[in-house]
Amino acid sequence: MQIPLFNSYLFVCLEDYERQNVFQVSGVVRYLFWLGKPAEVRNEEIEILKESLKGVMSSVEVTSISTGDILNIPSGPFKGKEGIVKHINKNSLQLILKELGFLITLTKEEIL
Repeated sequence: MQIPLFNSYLFVCLEDYERQNVFQVSGVVRYLFWLGKPAEVRNEEIEILKESLKGVMSSVEVTSISTGDILNIPSGPFKGKEGIVKHINKNSLQLILKELGFLITLTKEEIL
């Protein structure tokens, strides 16, 4: 089974005059906006994502972690990326990937 990396997001590369074409895809509601304009993801950011997906997350050893800690991900799709712990709860951990500016959530199953 395949699961989207970013649930509910679709990345498109198109010219301004083609922007309305995305709404022909079932379920597409709107563009994501940043500072009043459609958000743009740079090519180098897409390449970083592609490179990070070459690995497979097998296990992560969790020790004493606190909100605000900076973690270096030792293995898996985001190996070598640094993130700041934003939130911790019983079954998951939210990590802001500094380099990509993304917030990811690792569930208990992904952490163990």
